[in-house]
Amino acid sequence: MGRLTSTLDAQSHTTQYAYDDAGNQISVTDSNLHKTQQQYDSRRRPSKTTYDDGTTTQHAYDSLGNLTAVTDQANNVVQYTYDAANQLKSVIQTASPNPQNTTAYNYDANGNLTNLADANSHTTLNGFDVLNQLKQETMPAGQVQTRTYDAAGNLISLTDYNGKTTTYSYDTLNRLTAKIPDASLGEPTVGFTCTATGKRASMTDAGGTTTYTYDNLDRLKTKATPQGMLSYTYDTAGNVASMASNNTNGVSTSYTYDNLNRLSTVVDNRLPAGQNTTAYVYDPASNLITVTYPNGLQSSLTYDDLNRIRALNITKANYSYTLGPAGNRTGAAESSGRTLNWSYDGIYRLTNETISLDPRSKNGTITYGLDPVGNRLSQTSSLSGISTGTFTFDANDRLSTETYDNNGNTLTSGGKTFAYDFESRLKSMNGAVALQYDGDGNRVAKTIGGVTTRYLVDDLNPTGYAEVVEEIVGGTTQRTYTHGDQRISQNQLINSAWTPSFYGYDGMGSVRLLPDVTGTVTDTYDYDAWGNAVNVSGSTPNNYLFLGEQFDPDLNLYYLRARWLNPTTGRFITRDPANGDILDPFTLHKYLYTNDDPVDKSDPGGWATQTQTAPTGAVSEYAQLTGFSLTVFRVLQATGTIASIVSDIRCIWELGGSWLELGLWVAEDLIAPVGVYRQSCQVRPKGRCPKGEQDHHLLPFMNGRGASYFGKCNMDIESPEFHRCCPDPVHQQINNIWTQAWKAYMATHKKCDTEEVLAFLIGLMQSSALRPLLKQCSPIPGFGTGPLPF
Repeated sequence: MGRLTSTLDAQSHTTQYAYDDAGNQISVTDSNLHKTQQQYDSRRRPSKTTYDDGTTTQHAYDSLGNLTAVTDQANNVVQYTYDAANQLKSVIQTASPNPQNTTAYNYDANGNLTNLADANSHTTLNGFDVLNQLKQETMPAGQVQTRTYDAAGNLISLTDYNGKTTTYSYDTLNRLTAKIPDASLGEPTVGFTCTATGKRASMTDAGGTTTYTYDNLDRLKTKATPQGMLSYTYDTAGNVASMASNNTNGVSTSYTYDNLNRLSTVVDNRLPAGQNTTAYVYDPASNLITVTYPNGLQSSLTYDDLNRIRALNITKANYSYTLGPAGNRTGAAESSGRTLNWSYDGIYRLTNETISLDPRSKNGTITYGLDPVGNRLSQTSSLSGISTGTFTFDANDRLSTETYDNNGNTLTSGGKTFAYDFESRLKSMNGAVALQYDGDGNRVAKTIGGVTTRYLVDDLNPTGYAEVVEEIVGGTTQRTYTHGDQRISQNQLINSAWTPSFYGYDGMGSVRLLPDVTGTVTDTYDYDAWGNAVNVSGSTPNNYLFLGEQFDPDLNLYYLRARWLNPTTGRFITRDPANGDILDPFTLHKYLYTNDDPVDKSDPGGWATQTQTAPTGAVSEYAQLTGFSLTVFRVLQATGTIASIVSDIRCIWELGGSWLELGLWVAEDLIAPVGVYRQSCQVRPKGRCPKGEQDHHLLPFMNGRGASYFGKCNMDIESPEFHRCCPDPVHQQINNIWTQAWKAYMATHKKCDTEEVLAFLIGLMQSSALRPLLKQCSPIPGFGTGPLPF
């Protein structure tokens, strides 16, 4: 019948699929022999999912096929209601002591989301022009932001809530060429130029000019910044094989991969041969199971039946975790004797943390009281260093003990005064600390006490995020960093001698140990759930701490790229630049960190919460799942080219010839030899799903509106990685939710941005309402999942 029954990867690991007589997929067994089973109702809609550990999730529907309730593995229920046009009207979350936390939505006649009332009944308003382009946004407290567009639909001006107008210019191909701040701010224009193939050629910003060159396959070859130049080479599969700086004593790193394109080794070329290699080993399901460091220490990870981390044992310390039915961590036991216990409400917001049996006697309990949208109303603590208090918030969820500008940026907090640039990035504190960013928003310099530290940033490292690889003071490299799936080591000048240290992580991804080259632990760190340090020993200079992210002791904030996190309040100091997902109301809150669950989630980019399934970068995980080169997932960050993630994946397929050889697709528009970037990546292949299944567009067509929208950032909705074959009733059910979610997204994101679209799409696929449905679908025969989780 043409249904996929098994897949065999390059290491002979098998995934198996089973179906019922009606053609419904009823089970998937992964390479670790963990089985997930699916049941259907009389209309062939997924009704119950049973996982390998015996837990279940259930789905209920109305007579029109709209999803009305999801019951998770812990029997917590989320309900959904719809209006007469089958548009999502409300999401009702059950959370004691507020059992009916309701978020409500209203739409205009064109389906644009015009009103969003949160669970505190605070309403955000959106206004649209005749072309359904978002023209005005009004916060619950009344602040207004407006936008204007050119005839091509490009955003040409944004007058923010502070009344400052940023203007944007474009070339004849509608590519952004300049961001021009309001003249009253006295800030420089950010400019961009492109190569003939559409890649970024240069970027000019407050720090100077960055230039880019590419190899004959249009892959980033060099990135020359005011802080130094990084050079890259690639292996035959397109993975980054090496990265090196041209600065004296600069970073130099080499990478190898296994035959599934998973990171295998990382070599720090500045360390002595035989003492410079970090090695990674995976289980058949691609879970990372061991990391062996150059100093001889080894981390070993174990997983449960749902591939969730249950323990991480490093040579010098052990960490084990207990999980609730839905996978949230409820306890941890550490080899030091220290134990932690966590409690949550019905929607998995942290309400209590208890630390006991700490050998340094840093024991205590912290209890949090939350309002319906997640604001922290109270904090009661018996843990030394963590205060007790009560808090109030305004309609914009701004903390009453702090002051803000109209853009929602924190101006004063804890005795500190902050200032921001035209894109709401923190630029100074108390006039004593000054920060500088490049045109992509990466922090590239910090000045304090007349001393400037410059940061050389690598976008193509295996973590999937922009990472600092060098710190430079007075033109001299003072510190370098090596990265694998996480930050591996730092090497710094101490008393004129280069001194390496390696990072030891717990199962949550926080730095707990700092061993030296001999494996001797020189420093240790313990935290509360929000990253506040409660135990620190040792004196080695190091700022990478909670969840492996950089803590700035001068600001008392964590740098999470797009935003800064205040661990004392558990909130970001600026509003979220992303608008969130209407299916998941907590993503709509502008200040919450990790939806109030820092124990199980993280937000490395500062704008998208991730569930912690393994201590690896999310991009690396997607690459492992798909078998595609890690490189293609990072080109966007490195070059700023709007279409790079999708287009480069397509080019790799074409260069390998695989899609042409399969004979399943017709390349209508292939008018250039295979391998020519622009034209060969614009092919529009056609394929077919097995009988009884329908082709689902992950990027919806929406009567041409979607195709036009995604086309503005060169995302081809016909590209196979954005299609799934879904059983007929499942496809119908998905569409009822899918279109509404994308309508709401496009209403508030009129300028298509590839990185933001992919982040929203991945979040949508992983949402509790849609994940069980989409798991019944499969990629177009002969193709993988692209940059998506499944």
